Amino acid sequence: MKTKLSIIAEEEDFIIVNKPAGMLSIPDRYDPEKPHLRSDRLLADRELLVVHRLDKFTSGVMILAKSAEAHATFSDLFATRKVAKTYHALVDGSPQRERWASTHAIGRDPHTPGSMKVDRRGKPSHTDFCCLERYGVASLVAATPVTGRTHQIRVHLKHDGHPLIVDPQYGKRIALLLSEYKRSYRRSGEAQERPILSRTPLHAAEIAFAYGGKQHAYTAPIPKDMKAVIHQLKKITG
Repeated sequence: MKTKLSIIAEEEDFIIVNKPAGMLSIPDRYDPEKPHLRSDRLLADRELLVVHRLDKFTSGVMILAKSAEAHATFSDLFATRKVAKTYHALVDGSPQRERWASTHAIGRDPHTPGSMKVDRRGKPSHTDFCCLERYGVASLVAATPVTGRTHQIRVHLKHDGHPLIVDPQYGKRIALLLSEYKRSYRRSGEAQERPILSRTPLHAAEIAFAYGGKQHAYTAPIPKDMKAVIHQLKKITG
């Protein structure tokens, strides 16, 4: 269920886009031909600077600056934690609390290159969570990171016992099969079952900040692949 990059809003100094899952935020170091934000036809002919990044398979709101001055201003806003971000995540299980905070320090995992872990010797980290909907076997959670550590939301969710329902690094599975949840599921013939989700279901839903003396807030709707999974989970749980 492939989606395309879209422009949410354009201001004098910056553009707000909705990045689809599967697109890189910046060019790949080894293969510049891989799709990335500024290579998309909507942005390819423009001089834009990426202000912050989302992981390849994370979708949602991103800011692109139109000048070095605007980029510097946004960099300062992020550094001083004056940008509020909210993510939507599909997680395993049903959290016991409606709201909770995860304040476990995070550091690099020396045994798994490219991965992070909760480590009391790591950097202070803080994510606020709110359970939005419950589907029995899974839940939709809103995550608001206060700090900005690598893979922070995913690491905190794993530590709290509710990893993303698909997460090769921090979760239980690399893809979600309907047969795992639906007892009456019947595979047609000998055909191999197709996953209903094959990426980490994390979506940057909202971003808010003050810029140029004005308050700005932008949202991106939950993407079709996550909507489809929610629809199936609701059918199963009735």
